[in-house]
Amino acid sequence: MQYKEISLQELDRYAPEMFSILSSNMALIHPEETVSEDDYALWKAYQQEHFSEKTFIVFEDGDTLAGYFQYSLRDQDLFIEEIEIRPDYQVRYNILGSLLRFIRERIPDHITTLSAYINKNNPRSYTVAEKLGLSAVAETVSGKSLLYSGDIRRLLHRSHDSAAAKHKQEDGEA
Repeated sequence: MQYKEISLQELDRYAPEMFSILSSNMALIHPEETVSEDDYALWKAYQQEHFSEKTFIVFEDGDTLAGYFQYSLRDQDLFIEEIEIRPDYQVRYNILGSLLRFIRERIPDHITTLSAYINKNNPRSYTVAEKLGLSAVAETVSGKSLLYSGDIRRLLHRSHDSAAAKHKQEDGEA
């Protein structure tokens, strides 16, 4: 599996397949809903408009796009915007473990929390979140999703003390 951060120009090339993976996964969560060309156009326009606010990573198995991951950094929080894995890759590979190793050096030391909204109809995702040490801390106004949050330092194999010490050094404290 190859992991790669993509540029805005590369998003155009990957977008159709990324949306196809998203649609396949949503069909499993909400089989009664259908996806249209308008949905793709709205999704792509949103991704392009907000590209500079996020980091986009794709994971490929040869010529196959196995999935993608988008995150943003907000204060001390790494917020998962989207993580979509092709259904036939969700069980066979340790994609999350490999992804964490890939992003470890990209994440600033002051980031201490990992958060994500997870649809209540997606028990596999909240089971994974709980295995990662995240817990449900809030519910959306619509009641359709839960906010999961937890300490990212354990997942990135960073100690609490070393991150705090480095942050103090950057602030000029000794």
